[in-house]
Amino acid sequence: MSAQRAPLPSPGGAAASCAAAPAGAGDNDYPTAARADYVIGCMAANGNTREALLKCSCAIDTIAGLMPYSRYEQAETALSLQAGAGWEAASVCFATRPSSRR
Repeated sequence: MSAQRAPLPSPGGAAASCAAAPAGAGDNDYPTAARADYVIGCMAANGNTREALLKCSCAIDTIAGLMPYSRYEQAETALSLQAGAGWEAASVCFATRPSSRR
């Protein structure tokens, strides 16, 4: 998962929408590790503060209410590839290794 995240919403906006957000059908299909990974990356990109913790955890709850986990995975993969992580991983996986036979 990429550590790059969008800036946090303005104070009040996210907190108000998080407090009033209804539970959606996809809310409970997100693994705890995926939620934690999102929050950790979001916090790292936004100063590792208590405010960032609250807003980032609210953000993943809102995302979970809007889309099922399978769709979130697809979006996360696409964003990771756009950020260049895919090319680094591909170069390691497909690097040509010198032959041990001589």
